[in-house]
Amino acid sequence: MLLLYDTGYTCSVSPFLDSYETQQEVTIGTAATAYDNPETGETTILIFNQSLWFGDRMENSLICPQQTRSWGVQFCDDPYDPHRKLGIYDPTQEIHIPFDVEGSMVGVQTRRPSVEECEDPDIRKIIMTNEEAWDPKAPHLSHHIRKVSQIQQGPSEGALVDEYATTMAETPELIPRELERRIIRSVQVAGTKRRQINGRVISSVTSKTRHSPISAETLAKKWNIGLETAKLTLKATTQNGMRSAVHPMVRRYRTDLMRGKEARRLPGKWYTDTLFSKVKSISGNTCAQLFTDRAFVDIGPMRSKADAGAALNEFCEDVGIPETLIFDGAGEQTGPRTTFFKTVRDLHIRWQMTEPYAHWQNRAEDQIRELKRRWKRTRVKTGCSKRLWDYGMRHEARRMQRIARTKDGRTGFEKALGYTPDISEDLDFDFYEPVWYITNPKENDNPSLGRWIGVSHRVGGNLCYQIMSKHGNVVN
Repeated sequence: MLLLYDTGYTCSVSPFLDSYETQQEVTIGTAATAYDNPETGETTILIFNQSLWFGDRMENSLICPQQTRSWGVQFCDDPYDPHRKLGIYDPTQEIHIPFDVEGSMVGVQTRRPSVEECEDPDIRKIIMTNEEAWDPKAPHLSHHIRKVSQIQQGPSEGALVDEYATTMAETPELIPRELERRIIRSVQVAGTKRRQINGRVISSVTSKTRHSPISAETLAKKWNIGLETAKLTLKATTQNGMRSAVHPMVRRYRTDLMRGKEARRLPGKWYTDTLFSKVKSISGNTCAQLFTDRAFVDIGPMRSKADAGAALNEFCEDVGIPETLIFDGAGEQTGPRTTFFKTVRDLHIRWQMTEPYAHWQNRAEDQIRELKRRWKRTRVKTGCSKRLWDYGMRHEARRMQRIARTKDGRTGFEKALGYTPDISEDLDFDFYEPVWYITNPKENDNPSLGRWIGVSHRVGGNLCYQIMSKHGNVVN
């Protein structure tokens, strides 16, 4: 083995017998070894992160199988397994290194590589373990092991009842509750300047205080939430969005107020699943990838489920990198050569896969149901087309992030990102509300009529919106 670098950390290693002396100050580092294929002569470098470095004190090196498996490298040390080849297999590069069998021991003959070989870009390399700190006592495997408490054989098929299902059945309060419905009195809100077309009032926004004050009743009506929830939301958020100009709004707003520039790490467990639509949207999307920690919700619309990797990349850039990501066994998410799984590995995301047919283990499905319910209510309320589902659901997901719906009365946004959200840009308009907009600042007296369909995503800055024109085109 060749030590590539030292992490600066050490540990004490205890042998299997107390009578043996404990090894103190064992270096934790990254080491490499070289495998030469006896048939082709090709060299492959195996790189082990978070490994214990004993130097020349050990004649043979030992591999921790669970450490490599948790990183996504397939490791088969069972010569009696009829379904897998004995050895190491990297599914991303389709490299297989066979094990030799000597008595009851399995292993592979490797050698110490040179520094030049480790730096040679033409020599293929397998990253065997994660760079993140490895804790062998952490419950990495507990979510992958099925704990069957009872097997019931029926007349036509067997049914597996595990402890999780039993717990859910005996604890109904774990089932997500519907948001409380309240009747909110009718409130009409308009700016200081209004125009009427076919009996309908089209509002412009103007305010000497740079933003209209919002009441709990108005927020409840706009966001389709209960009055008490609206009061908690106002307490848990701010409305201090700054503008660079007061009405007439013909200048671009500031673009660097509320959006972070660097990806952050999101602590805790996050869940993801694919949401499907029965209709294709005006943007050509047929589904969306949803991400949640059960309080914060975000979606990435997709043209097909094969774009799940792109949606994960976008979520990591816009929101942050989940510490742990839980998903089901869909091929678009678990395929070793997919963009999704490559992103999981490249960003060092600890991943867990739910059991087949155990949909309750993926809490993203609860949020998908809630999101669809809210979108249906908005669609009925506004009369908008079903083909606006991707804009509508992204709008509703944004609202869910900023609603105080956690047990401590805080928002999912604050729970995930660590600071109080500002809801200034979410208060001026309702989804599909008729609005006037200006495409050319020189034509201030000749505005166009459109429909407000949400806060702009990745175009412009804060207080920049998406408008659907009368021709059905979306402008920002």
